[in-house]
Amino acid sequence: MIHTHYDKVGNPIINERTNYGKKLKRAAEEWRTTFDSMPYGVMLLDREFNIIKTNDYISELTGIPIKELIGKKCYKVIHGTNKPIEVCPLLKTKKVSGTESCEYYDARFNKHFKGYVTSVLDKEGLFQRYIISHIDITESKESEKKLIDSRDAFLNMLKDRDL
Repeated sequence: MIHTHYDKVGNPIINERTNYGKKLKRAAEEWRTTFDSMPYGVMLLDREFNIIKTNDYISELTGIPIKELIGKKCYKVIHGTNKPIEVCPLLKTKKVSGTESCEYYDARFNKHFKGYVTSVLDKEGLFQRYIISHIDITESKESEKKLIDSRDAFLNMLKDRDL
């Protein structure tokens, strides 16, 4: 039980524990603001692909409030599937520590993504959590396609000219 102490004129004296609590709360709020301002999706998952934490990007992408995302399978939320997609880097990361990545197209969102998974190990070196990032690379993919189409058109024009 915390007792409030007062000075000689009746003002409460803020103790060290109260100050520490306020600092922790402010740090958590700053972290949440930082996490939510990222221009890509981030999720913290447990070993069974359940979402522990996520940011606003994932909520906006899926149209599901953050509170409803917690505890759901990431592949169900992101891909609309009942199991991880074939290129899921988490399938590789569960076997080795470090970061794995993949690129994939998601027809539900009509977007190309680069996905990164980083494993978080406990003190004994066991996999406990995974950090997943989903970065929208649609613009880059579209630019790349235009470049390839232009190159192919140019090469075809050269072939036609040589005939």
